[in-house]
Amino acid sequence: MNLRAEGGLLLAARILLLILPICLMGGRVAVDASMSLTAILFLVRSFKARDWQWLHNTWFKVAVGLWLWTVFISFFAFDRSLSFSQTVPWLRFLIFAAALEVWVLNEVWMRRLLWVTTGVLVFTSLDALLQYVHGSDVFGHPRWSAERLTAMFDRPKVGIFITKLMFPAVFGAFAWHSWRRGRLMPSIAFAGLVLLLMAAIFVSGERMALLLALLGLVMGAVLQKGPLRILVGGTLSLGLVGMVVLSLLNPLMIKRHVDETYDTVVHLADSPYGMIWNSGLHLAMLNPVLGTGMKNFRVACAGLDLPQSPEDRCGTHPHNLYLEWALGSGIPGLLGFLLLIGAWFHRMWQAASHHGFGVWLMGPLISMFIQLWPLGPTGSFFSNWAGGMFWLAVGWALAAVRLLEQAPTSPRHAESV
Repeated sequence: MNLRAEGGLLLAARILLLILPICLMGGRVAVDASMSLTAILFLVRSFKARDWQWLHNTWFKVAVGLWLWTVFISFFAFDRSLSFSQTVPWLRFLIFAAALEVWVLNEVWMRRLLWVTTGVLVFTSLDALLQYVHGSDVFGHPRWSAERLTAMFDRPKVGIFITKLMFPAVFGAFAWHSWRRGRLMPSIAFAGLVLLLMAAIFVSGERMALLLALLGLVMGAVLQKGPLRILVGGTLSLGLVGMVVLSLLNPLMIKRHVDETYDTVVHLADSPYGMIWNSGLHLAMLNPVLGTGMKNFRVACAGLDLPQSPEDRCGTHPHNLYLEWALGSGIPGLLGFLLLIGAWFHRMWQAASHHGFGVWLMGPLISMFIQLWPLGPTGSFFSNWAGGMFWLAVGWALAAVRLLEQAPTSPRHAESV
């Protein structure tokens, strides 16, 4: 394959990647188009260059094995067409992550992706804060309720959107410049960005998004050492003080984040998520080997004797990604998914142990971690929109590992474990 043709394919893939964070503000179709086209360009490049070495990466082989299992169990699903429609296209996510790992991302394009992501986060946060103060966002969308915001989205998901995307931004160049150069302005920029994002998450009324954002910041502080740990810890403390102030100014925030959270935990079995999880666990135990088939939760629920309607007890997915795997693909599918997670984190931890986290690994690693957090409600693992954020983090983290491994003698860019 000549260099000009490969350069054209690579540039097209990189542009598609840069617009992905912007597409995430729009809808699922744009996200799917960006990721699918990137995967197709990567396959074309691999075919033309006769370079299929990436197929031998451990995580990819595990992921393909898991994908084949989901395709196999679809033959036995309650609704085979639904299951196949979910499982067959899932392969594009794996190829997309592999493309980012071995082809699309280098340090220059990671930096560009960082700035695009940061711009999207700042705009989204300001839009949410405008809706909180003014009652409508910049596009005229009214707030969802007195306690929930949407910003530019069609439903209340702005908080989880910011949470899932924020860590590659805040632990990227901002943290690097603050630690390395020891200058005041980069440290102020880092703290200001974190506080802006945390304020938007807090006023969004999304409790799980707030808890995951706090968990990610705590994890970042723990994994760092030296001045950057102090900076992250200090910013986290300021954020907590700010949340207390906002709660005192608006008692509805206390009701939403404290009272309703306590009530949900105490009466979990009778909460909407509790009822869905109970139904999912029951179905998973009834179908432990082959599962119900992917996206078959509500279909399988039709045969259960439920006190409420299937719509109340069974959604299109069980709102927990581990339960989704156990329910849809049986215990073998869940074990395969856990093996895939282990393959990812084993490789990343090995790289960090030998070379440090570098400029780029910390952020997407934390983003992956909080999106894989098992306790609490989640979106579907097969969703285009949620998948766009998760597989972006996976590909970004794996590409960061590759850069670390290619420069084993370079100094550590950030003190870490």
